[in-house]
Amino acid sequence: MRRLVLLIPVIAALAAAGSAPAARSLTARFALRITVKAPSGTLALAGSGVADAQKRVAVFTFGANGRSLRSIIHAGTDHLTVFTRGAAVQLRPGYLWARDDGSAAAPLVDPGLALRLRPSIGRNVGTARIGGTKTTAYAIRIGLPDAALLAPATPKSILKAGVPATLWVDGAGHVRRFHTVVPFSGGTAAIDETLSPSAAVVHLVEPSMKVVWDERMHDAWGLVVSALPDAEVYYANNVPGSTTDPNGNKNDRGYAGMTFEILKAKYESTLKPFTVVRSSSTSYCIEATANGVTVMKNGPAATIVEGRC
Repeated sequence: MRRLVLLIPVIAALAAAGSAPAARSLTARFALRITVKAPSGTLALAGSGVADAQKRVAVFTFGANGRSLRSIIHAGTDHLTVFTRGAAVQLRPGYLWARDDGSAAAPLVDPGLALRLRPSIGRNVGTARIGGTKTTAYAIRIGLPDAALLAPATPKSILKAGVPATLWVDGAGHVRRFHTVVPFSGGTAAIDETLSPSAAVVHLVEPSMKVVWDERMHDAWGLVVSALPDAEVYYANNVPGSTTDPNGNKNDRGYAGMTFEILKAKYESTLKPFTVVRSSSTSYCIEATANGVTVMKNGPAATIVEGRC
């Protein structure tokens, strides 16, 4: 993920295949290790969690470069959305989670992928015991669009030929292990996952957007932040009878009557556009849009969040 401190550049891995038969378990506890080897260095992510392949959601607690992280991973039709928190995640003040979409989610993958793979698409390459359970190994090849889903930063031109992988399945049809190595921009990413079928229901929801920082918000966030010092000067000057009354209205006070145009004209000519949607003597709601993303600050003490006033 792009905000993990000390991690090497974004590298993706893994790939997906077709739907699994209904009789197979689509929930499992898993242990996952992702090892990225690139010209810039090596990165290893290792941890465990629980996945629900039918809901396409998983929670993964893992370590990276000595830092502990926790991610909620949602797999869409052709992309990942990942919410991460931990000491290595850089966040704006007031936020608890970072959000990454698509290629920015790499090197994380969908841990529920293996539960959706079908051994029937591959060939039998032998047997092995995984965690004391006898399994049959199948060599499979995973193509687009599923490969793109779990290799979000890997160009489709690389993935279109398919990703070779090995799947270990027990006598009951449960997936017990998955392994693949994906090439990417001069390096490789190896994924090794072991799974234990579980009847547990995974109850996971996306964190509230009020506590999620999305890097796409950066520019719009900056527009709102730039307004705040001038808004406070306006508040201090907007007093009935004041010789520095910014809006010329002798009957209002505080933030009442505040607009972008007044703040730009009175206090800072370099301000870039934002909108004061509403204002009163004690509060306001300011919003700004950049790069197709709109954020708002609903009051002096509020956190800047994605959305409109």
